Amino acid sequence: MKIKCNFRFLPADKGNATVILTNEQYINKVNTHLASGAYSRLAKNPTDSLTRKLYILLKAFRDNGKITPAQFKEMRNLHPRYPQLYGKPKIHKPDAPIRPIVSFYNTPLQALHRVLAHYLKPLAQNPLRLKNSSAFKLHLNSSAHPDYPYYASLDIKALYTSCDMRAATATAILHYKRDPSLLPVNLTSETIGSLINFCLDNSYFEFNGDFYSQDTGGTMGSPLIVELAEIRTAETEQHAISTSLPLLHLLAPTDTSSTTGSDPSPTDNTPTPSSHTSTPSTLTCSTPSSILPLLATFPTSTS
Repeated sequence: MKIKCNFRFLPADKGNATVILTNEQYINKVNTHLASGAYSRLAKNPTDSLTRKLYILLKAFRDNGKITPAQFKEMRNLHPRYPQLYGKPKIHKPDAPIRPIVSFYNTPLQALHRVLAHYLKPLAQNPLRLKNSSAFKLHLNSSAHPDYPYYASLDIKALYTSCDMRAATATAILHYKRDPSLLPVNLTSETIGSLINFCLDNSYFEFNGDFYSQDTGGTMGSPLIVELAEIRTAETEQHAISTSLPLLHLLAPTDTSSTTGSDPSPTDNTPTPSSHTSTPSTLTCSTPSSILPLLATFPTSTS
């Protein structure tokens, strides 16, 4: 005799906790996220057509000498399945919204994402990145100064889904053009750019029997999206620091970032918002804005 369970036992997004939701509650939370405007419902499963499109593209690149036969094989998955979305409840936030994660294992673009992420990793080395909270504590101890009595926390809201991946791709291509030695053997910046854009143009997943395309940002679960988000975040932080007050220092650039700074009063010398392209996401601050003139330099996107 089979007993149908109407509950979901889910790991929390943060902390060592298990969250119990009814199936209806879980589906409603995911559907609420899917209605955020970053996704569009597809009429049918695109897995087979995407697999053919990828084969045609890679074969043309191989035949034209843009990629090697070995790279052609490395960038393909044979007999792929479709990617699937699942969510982890954010119990540290009101109403416990879900953090969307896409399972990319053995999907049409998994191999290509993995290869491109490997190519981009040297470009995503952020000098401001802190490995963990222990490294942050050591940095604070070594940088203690009476002129910096305040610590402020910056949180990047919905990093992957709101990050401008096209801008990150353009930054990566610019780095390759400035320093061709960073390019993998036998590849050009134009080829890498074409492959990244192909991935972004064909981002999709399944949830609860329906298929969706990712129209903005990128999906958490892809190694390629991780590297693109890091490139974009590093670019934004470097821009912010280079145009902020000289006594303000950004310490941690990851999903939760920290800054230290003195408490200057706003003056005519306070930086004004830049006309730079949109940043990965909206930034929120947990301390008085008067101590963070740096925020004035972040060109945030409110869309």
